[in-house]
Amino acid sequence: MITFFGALCWGCEETIQLDLEQAPPVVVVDALLTDSMAYNHVRLSRSVDFYYEGRAPVITNAEVQVQDNEGNTYPYFYQEEDSLYRPSPPFAGEVGKVYTLNVTIDGQTITATDTLRFIAAIDSLRWRESESFFLEPKDDDYIYEVLTYAREPKETEDFYLFKFYRNDTIERFDSETGVFYSDDIGLGEEINDLSGPSLYSLEDTARFEMYSLTPTAFKYYFDLDQLINSDGGMFSGIPANPASNIEGANAVGFFQVSAISAEEIVVGDPETKRR
Repeated sequence: MITFFGALCWGCEETIQLDLEQAPPVVVVDALLTDSMAYNHVRLSRSVDFYYEGRAPVITNAEVQVQDNEGNTYPYFYQEEDSLYRPSPPFAGEVGKVYTLNVTIDGQTITATDTLRFIAAIDSLRWRESESFFLEPKDDDYIYEVLTYAREPKETEDFYLFKFYRNDTIERFDSETGVFYSDDIGLGEEINDLSGPSLYSLEDTARFEMYSLTPTAFKYYFDLDQLINSDGGMFSGIPANPASNIEGANAVGFFQVSAISAEEIVVGDPETKRR
């Protein structure tokens, strides 16, 4: 049976030329709203074809605003210096509120809604000479790992996104995407000795950020991770856009609304050394 199937497939072999430029461009939405004024932004761009070289074209002429479930409206304006839309005046989101993003581009309307969920504070960060099985020193100066400690509320179902920084630069595992997410089942009741994706040298500043996610946002990051890390083999899923809260014709992306908990230390500070 296997031999017959193989022969049948060989006999029906046909060369197919893929048109990699056939898909029309779509609006790509990358939006973040947190309970900290410093993080809130909306990035708008257009997708490009397979052969395009350079950065995706940024959309600069959109009308952007966010509205909460109490009727408050916050306008956003395009900033040339970082190619982002930012709220003016700045504002911070509040835990428990529902926020809706409204974008209008050349008469096209795009909306997205997400809820700002609570997040517990990080207890502490600690540093020590690396004992991590996954990290090998590549430089005699970079031999220290930073560990995170935090509680996980048992009474609620929670979802998280993590970001690790070294001297203001986000750090990624060599073979991964830099997207680190988890639910409370994966974490257990606490984060204990959670090591970041890189090693540090003395006097480096280490920063760890936790973001609360809704179930929809968690599914988005799960789908994104699966899509980026798919090997394209016969057992891989069919490529598809990640689950999204974006609504509107010809638009993809996500509007993430999160509470944020952050902590940083200087490696070498005796007060934060792991005992």
